[in-house]
Amino acid sequence: MEDGHEKIRLKWRTTSEKSVIKKMWIALFLLCVCQCSADQFRVRAEALMKETPLIDGHNDLPYQLLLRYHNQLGKVDLNKLNETHTNINKLKAGLVGGQFWVAYAPCSTQYKDAVRLTLEQIDVINRMASQYFETFRSAVTSDAITAAFKGKQVASLIGVEGGHSIDSSMATLRLFYHLGVRYMTITHSCNTPWADNWRVDAG
Repeated sequence: MEDGHEKIRLKWRTTSEKSVIKKMWIALFLLCVCQCSADQFRVRAEALMKETPLIDGHNDLPYQLLLRYHNQLGKVDLNKLNETHTNINKLKAGLVGGQFWVAYAPCSTQYKDAVRLTLEQIDVINRMASQYFETFRSAVTSDAITAAFKGKQVASLIGVEGGHSIDSSMATLRLFYHLGVRYMTITHSCNTPWADNWRVDAG
């Protein structure tokens, strides 16, 4: 009887081991399939981005330059900057064709110095593009974006975050446009005299 039990246990172990090995092979196969698919998608995505410029619609790097360096570009090298999500090497590795830099003034500046702070952020964006002219090219039209892309540069575009930045002045909005701004969000996290922000009502 003992020999019989031993044979049953041995058979169970063998069957169990076979099942584990089979599952391992299946997992390995699925992993290879997924990896191959991911690689194919990546290759396809990179090919598309090399043919057509990818435009990133929002980047807060200018505000980080204000907080960390008081907009003094001489104190930072954007090729070596590692304290933020963005630097020149990351933009190139990500095949970014155009970047909307955000000129941002906090809602706490509304009715105070929001316009001045926004102008300073527009200024630092333009200075950044000029200082790193080999990487960036200021762009205010689709043709300029195309030209930057063909020249293997990142089109440098400007957006303003929050309608409080114009202080309810159409003249300020027109001035921003002439300085290169090509979009402005209506609100950020605060109401303006002419638009409400959902977060304010939500509490």
